[in-house]
Amino acid sequence: MPTELLVRKYRRDFEDRALADPVGALEAELRGGDLARDHGRAEIAITVGSRGIHRLPEMVAAVVRFLREHNARPFIVPAMGSHGGATARGQTHLLEALGVSEESTGAPLRSSMETVRLGAVEAGGHRWDVFTDRLAFEADGVLLLNRVKPHTDFSSRHESGLVKMLVIGLGKEDGARVAHSRGTLGLTTALPVMADLLLQKLNVLGGVALIEDANHRLGQVRVLRPERILDEEPRLLERARRWMPDLPAGELDLLVIESMGKEISGTGIDTNVVGRWAIAGEIDPPAPRIGLIGVCDLTPASGGNALGVGIADLTTQGLVAKIDWETTARNVITTSFLERAKIPVALPCARELVAAGEKLLRGRNGQEPSVLFIRSTLHLGSFYGSRPLEPVLAGNPSIEAVGGYREVPYTPEGELAFEW
Repeated sequence: MPTELLVRKYRRDFEDRALADPVGALEAELRGGDLARDHGRAEIAITVGSRGIHRLPEMVAAVVRFLREHNARPFIVPAMGSHGGATARGQTHLLEALGVSEESTGAPLRSSMETVRLGAVEAGGHRWDVFTDRLAFEADGVLLLNRVKPHTDFSSRHESGLVKMLVIGLGKEDGARVAHSRGTLGLTTALPVMADLLLQKLNVLGGVALIEDANHRLGQVRVLRPERILDEEPRLLERARRWMPDLPAGELDLLVIESMGKEISGTGIDTNVVGRWAIAGEIDPPAPRIGLIGVCDLTPASGGNALGVGIADLTTQGLVAKIDWETTARNVITTSFLERAKIPVALPCARELVAAGEKLLRGRNGQEPSVLFIRSTLHLGSFYGSRPLEPVLAGNPSIEAVGGYREVPYTPEGELAFEW
């Protein structure tokens, strides 16, 4: 299926809100708070999730150093629900893939899927059991550390951040299963009520909240007291929402994503960027409007977890070959959003994917389609666009064209060969 598609490279300047010294900013926040006291050799569990947060190993290491300086014995616990195949070793591997290890942070990593039931709450007309990681429960204290950002499953006052990590991430597979057991109701309604019980029953010492700018750089660091987490996180979430990157066009015929992955987004492909929830019964956001989505590859850091591939319409046989079916099934069954793991039409390679998408779109109206190529939904500072997008892109002062039009570059095997 040959293609005559021509594309041009563009760069986009999102507002730079990056902290000059995020580690120093974190250290200053820690020194000015309640954690700056003698901890009497207390064992403190630091929670770390499965996302590719900017400078994550350094931020964890800074917390470890600070706690050691104040006579504590910190250790790291994975707080990622059912990710990593819902196994202790799998979750350890995910953290190591993100650069978080004893060598990089100075603290041992202890991983277990065993949980403790702390009670139950009533919310939304239902009863919800509340679980937490046994290692965290048995520690002298817990310090939450996570990025705050809009979630890929739902919209509410508390989305992706400290509250969700406390309930679902630290709840392991049991906590994730309960929170997702009634669709999005648990996420939108029960999450803060469950978190409130955990804050009462678990010795949470505070939360390190990280916010990234549109360039995937840390723009704000806050250390919240435990009693302020529920009230303060929604304010941080609104800031994160304003800072989020978006696609350069509100309407596209075809979006081609080079790579998806768990370190990029919980759904591999950020639903907030592409405007698709892929949840049965949930209405998609009004924008952006995309005719077809193709995804070409799965990142190594995903560990074979392809949850989110079902957001796309087209994929490659190479991506499908990298899927760990057991890990993906475990994760998607826990969430209950089965549509997100359904395999799209799988073409032999990226070249065939693009050609199939172009053929389908040309067949609809006979015109050249508007096609956008991106590295991932996390990396939107540079991209490639086809000729029909030029009027839209040229009208945006933050976007600059780089060079002229050219054919889409491929490797001899037919995979994308863009220079991002």
